[in-house]
Amino acid sequence: MVDSKIFKLHLELDCSGADLSMLKKWGKVSEGISRDVLVLSSMPLHSLHFVIQRLFGWQNSHMHNFSLPQKAYGYLTGNLFSKWSDLCGLYFRFPTDDYEDLYWYNDYEEDTDIKKWMKGKYAPPYFYDGHKELYPVCQSDLESFVASYKAVSADQEVYDFATGKSLSRTVSINEATLTDLEATPLGKVTELIEQRALDEYLCLKKSSNFRSKLERVIKASKEGMKVWTESYEDMATWASDIQERLEKGGFEEVLARLEFENYMDKMLEILESCQVPAIPLTNTLMYEYDYAEDWRVKVTLEDVYDVDWHCNMMLDENLELVSGTSELVDSVIRRGAVCIASDGLPVMEDVGGMYGYCEFLRALHGKDQELFDSMFESSSHAKEFGRTMLWTGRLVKPENMLK
Repeated sequence: MVDSKIFKLHLELDCSGADLSMLKKWGKVSEGISRDVLVLSSMPLHSLHFVIQRLFGWQNSHMHNFSLPQKAYGYLTGNLFSKWSDLCGLYFRFPTDDYEDLYWYNDYEEDTDIKKWMKGKYAPPYFYDGHKELYPVCQSDLESFVASYKAVSADQEVYDFATGKSLSRTVSINEATLTDLEATPLGKVTELIEQRALDEYLCLKKSSNFRSKLERVIKASKEGMKVWTESYEDMATWASDIQERLEKGGFEEVLARLEFENYMDKMLEILESCQVPAIPLTNTLMYEYDYAEDWRVKVTLEDVYDVDWHCNMMLDENLELVSGTSELVDSVIRRGAVCIASDGLPVMEDVGGMYGYCEFLRALHGKDQELFDSMFESSSHAKEFGRTMLWTGRLVKPENMLK
């Protein structure tokens, strides 16, 4: 916590295709639906997910992901599978349908206050209790994939001048582009690892020697992976031996249990050595939620504050104290995130995306029955729908949005 900085993030909901005049009239929007929030730089993406959910009126009912802007993604990968492979487990998670592990934090129980439950998800301390996003696991899954797909069909065909036909071609997996891989079970590989902290992705300005730093991080990760692999291979023999000793009982069992604990501590240390911090490279991340309704939020880092932890005051870029920030810092430390500005009412779940939300507002306020979208039979129907989605139609003070 002491090493953590405070990030000021601007969260902007994509309102493209929406009737802005309607949003301004009935959605209490000035420029767009947005939120400004202060968060700990050590906050992992899976916790930021819950901050976004609270601020925009969602209830964690659908799938989501974070990704890099297209320019940053291209800079990192060059659209090459070989480059992406080096970054799998570092920035990008290997695609998985193990949703229980992917959403390991979903322990919500019926009749629990959803807002209170989500509040606990972005408050520190932060931890990760899954395994699919760990570097050794991502790399192991990657190796299994490469063993199954030594060659793939290339995205671009070759024109045969002799026959006047376009011919398909295959390329080795190491020569394939990420576009080539989209036709395989791998699909698109843009999703970021969510157990990593914001300061492992976001920065106001990319380091001038980013490439050399990245090479060192990749090298350190691979060295840790080599040690992990060797230790993992020894585990099968060790597990069989320890099981026999545990079954003997008595003093032999006590010694075996102590050895087991020491061995697992050692494996954990090796595993942690593989989790080398990533190097931040962009000031923007993209968040997608509910792929059917296609909600998109642009996350922009606008400012970074150092903190004087003796008096809990924020420091500006000149390392001068920002007056009146002691109470604010206390709130960020305690709650993980504090909203400081907002524009527009929140949206809601299952309304049909931005278009459906606009139709909801039209139905809620319209007087002519012909204005009503087929989803809403009347103004009272729309009102009841909003109520079931915890939508009140009232503006909430920014400082109260994440309480």
